[in-house]
Amino acid sequence: MLGRIVWRNIWRRKGRKVLVWSIMAVSALLVSALMTAAVGYERTLERRLQRLGPNLVVVPEAAAGVTTFRLGDWRAMMTIFWRNNLVAIVPVYYTAWWAEGRGEKWPVLLTFLNPIGAKDSAFLQPPEGRWLAFDWRDLSDGWQISGRWPASPAEVLVGVRWARSRGLRPGDTVVLRTESDQVLRLQVAGIVQTQGREDSMVLVDWRAVGPPTEDRPVHRFYVRAVTLPEPAVPVRLENLPPAEQERWLCQPYPTSIAYQIRQALPHASAYPLQQVIHQEVAFWKPVQRLVLAVTAAIVAAMLAGMGVVMSGLVRSRTYEIVLFHTLGAGSVQIGLVFLIESSLLAVTAALVGWPSGSFILRFWAEAGGIPYPGLLPEVGGATLLLTTLITGLVTLWAVRRELRRIQPAVLHEVAIS
Repeated sequence: MLGRIVWRNIWRRKGRKVLVWSIMAVSALLVSALMTAAVGYERTLERRLQRLGPNLVVVPEAAAGVTTFRLGDWRAMMTIFWRNNLVAIVPVYYTAWWAEGRGEKWPVLLTFLNPIGAKDSAFLQPPEGRWLAFDWRDLSDGWQISGRWPASPAEVLVGVRWARSRGLRPGDTVVLRTESDQVLRLQVAGIVQTQGREDSMVLVDWRAVGPPTEDRPVHRFYVRAVTLPEPAVPVRLENLPPAEQERWLCQPYPTSIAYQIRQALPHASAYPLQQVIHQEVAFWKPVQRLVLAVTAAIVAAMLAGMGVVMSGLVRSRTYEIVLFHTLGAGSVQIGLVFLIESSLLAVTAALVGWPSGSFILRFWAEAGGIPYPGLLPEVGGATLLLTTLITGLVTLWAVRRELRRIQPAVLHEVAIS
């Protein structure tokens, strides 16, 4: 009986129903477009944050008398609970090479400047199905380079302070002799400024001295991890009770990941790089405010528009409400009939508005150069949930308002007339 009543009522007053459905569809379209744009912007921001550089550093523990790691020790970090949050592990080794023709030793930083292929090294490959970087190319957004990025291991970057003191420019050639008396003829691809110790060094790709092996010494690992901003109050995990420590480790805070790395890698000391952490927080705060403001605007607009339309639609059906009431239906039963009708309209409107909003955003993105993440199922689910929820709340409010407006005496008079 309830299904028959709902089905017949949907096809009555088609003009008003089309108006209501159109408002729902437009609202769903706007919700879908804004949510898709927000997801695209968030993903772009995540990539930008990743390029800000590493946010953790792992060094040998001085108290243990250990001075270097092995290059193959990166695997130990992939055993922690938050291993899927690690997106880059970059090894570095500090040394000094003799500069042929200059009569002095130059400080050298051995690392990977470009991605490592399977043919370069078999053991420096992430687990199957994972993406993990071992090089600086995608972590160097904060670096200022005069010239260009090295295209091969035979090209190097020179720190800005060292380049000025030695009169080096992009395109120059330097000849360096390694500790093993290997002579390397290297070309300066660019002059780099990192605001760190690298500004006084020559950055050389490890592959310039030969294929990387697991036993090569490493002075430190720079790690890039996807993290959450930590609470304002600093916490030392070792001083927390076990229960509180477990709760803290269940969140991907920088200190949590650093603590797990210390547990996984023997004789290691890991800690967050606070400068990068502060930059991440500065990036995320305006984004969070923007998302909250957009969400509040969408909800307010939908509530206002749906409130006016649903109030008029319910009032136009006063006779039906009176009839239901005289037949013994209570407020719950009457509200349920209207709720089912409006929910069916909301579901169909959301299913149309979701792809329509994404489709419109695609053309807008192509015209304005905005990142377009595609048709996202999670946005479709959120659009369906938000549209149905707001429609249901507004419908119940309108029905309750109408029931309060009609006094019992008026109900009886209208029913017997």
